[in-house]
Amino acid sequence: MIFEGWVQYELRDLLGRKGYIRGPFGSALRRPEMKQQGIPVYEQQHAIYGIRNFRFFIDEIKFKELSRFQVQTNDLIISCSGTLGKISIIKEDDPKGIISQALLLLRPNTNVVLPKFLQYHFTTPFGFNQLVQASYGSVQQNIASRKTVEGIKIDLPTIREQEIITSILSSLDNKIELNLQMNKTLESIAQAIFKEWFVDFRFPGFDGELVDGLPRGWKRVVLSDISDIQIGRTPPRMETQWFSRNPIDIKWISIKDMGESGVYITSTSEYLTQEAKERFRIPLIPINTIILSFKLTVGRICITTEMMLSNEAIAQVRSEIGNEYLYCFLSNFDYKSLGSTSSIATAVNSKSIKELPVILPSETVLKLFTSTMQPLFERIRSNSFEIKTLQNIRDNLLPKLMSGKIRVA
Repeated sequence: MIFEGWVQYELRDLLGRKGYIRGPFGSALRRPEMKQQGIPVYEQQHAIYGIRNFRFFIDEIKFKELSRFQVQTNDLIISCSGTLGKISIIKEDDPKGIISQALLLLRPNTNVVLPKFLQYHFTTPFGFNQLVQASYGSVQQNIASRKTVEGIKIDLPTIREQEIITSILSSLDNKIELNLQMNKTLESIAQAIFKEWFVDFRFPGFDGELVDGLPRGWKRVVLSDISDIQIGRTPPRMETQWFSRNPIDIKWISIKDMGESGVYITSTSEYLTQEAKERFRIPLIPINTIILSFKLTVGRICITTEMMLSNEAIAQVRSEIGNEYLYCFLSNFDYKSLGSTSSIATAVNSKSIKELPVILPSETVLKLFTSTMQPLFERIRSNSFEIKTLQNIRDNLLPKLMSGKIRVA
């Protein structure tokens, strides 16, 4: 159904001149040609997460050869291999590098469609599925041919209505981003204070005296001495009845969920039923518990915000010494030191985690640090809940605004 005042277009009609660009393939952009500095190369992660830190660069000579792949302000970059359909917009202050072969670039005709509106379209479940359906490959999926993608049908309101819709959604996104940045700043402050006190030993009242390399009253312990540590579990994947996406079930944490979280984890992509928890004796993780990944991706740290479960790659660490100190300590720990092989992903196991060496400060210093950190962590926690609330509002509004079910003009 097309609403009054809306017009259906094919994607090709919404793109400007040279508006469809796939990243360079094969010998056009080889890894050995990448530099440590120069003109940045946009990778898949830049579309998926919207981040703007770069691992690879090319020099001016290579750039002249590949300049047709350069991004411009308001371009959309879309992940088009493996993880499909994630999208980010190039902002005015973003570096004007080139795209890699894992990206598709769309350059909208701004006389017909606002770039932000087009981005929001492909962020809706319907728009995302359009991109996924325009893919091929049973193992490694890839965006299909240009003809297929450009044939995607999109319903558009007037430019004026697009402006109103994008303004509503952007105001929510901006507040979410503000809270995310605030949380990063607060965590950076907490980590800086931790390093000053417990790495450089510049904490209040320290007289400079060390005993066996530590201030008097401090000691070396292992994590299991000061914590109760339990490991999560995964039900048999082939038995799909144990897994759920229904919020009434129990949130089940994966390492990927931890990577998409901040200090506090509020969301998971999957849930487990109560029956699964009981049948497979999966340890329940209490609220306000530190969790630590120790397989595949080692060393991700989060704090739970409700009763949750986790898979077997994640340990829950419950301790009476306070989350503030333990979170900072585990965030700064060198996990490579636990490995006895060249691969940290295979070297670390639950025994390694239980025997992880911990520096335990004196009770006086620990109490002072905890009281200093608690307001910071509480603000981070409060912001995390607000972010989740705003994300829910945006996700509910998004498909309704973008389909015309809620009219704004």
